[in-house]
Amino acid sequence: MHSGRDYIHMKLNYYAIGVGAGVDLGGSMFFGTLFYVSFAILANTQAANLQELYQIVFQSPVFLGVSFLIGATFNIVGGYLSAKIADQAYLTYGALSAIPCIILGAFELANPLGSIFPVWLLILGKISALVFGIYGGWLCKKHLTSN
Repeated sequence: MHSGRDYIHMKLNYYAIGVGAGVDLGGSMFFGTLFYVSFAILANTQAANLQELYQIVFQSPVFLGVSFLIGATFNIVGGYLSAKIADQAYLTYGALSAIPCIILGAFELANPLGSIFPVWLLILGKISALVFGIYGGWLCKKHLTSN
């Protein structure tokens, strides 16, 4: 068992954080974009113009729900990988893997042009990124300690 003092003096493994964050951001963006394009193609049959297409896609509960699940899945996988590579402070590394996602969200909130998503959804998404990253670290710890 580690004391709190051990974590204060812990040297961060930036490679572990980078891999976790890369998988989180890269996977979310890649598969999110594939889903967006697929959904937009299907929705395009109902849209008269691009503005209407945006409204159909970004106001669809199905689109928002599946997008959330894609993001949450990659938050968990990124947190798990970060914790596995670091092989210490599993919850901390799970959380740290989500930091780049949270930073990008802060830039999106600060964008003077606004966002296509409501502010509450952006904030919820960034809080959940942290929670799911920690959950990924917890799953890693549980997996490693059960063997």
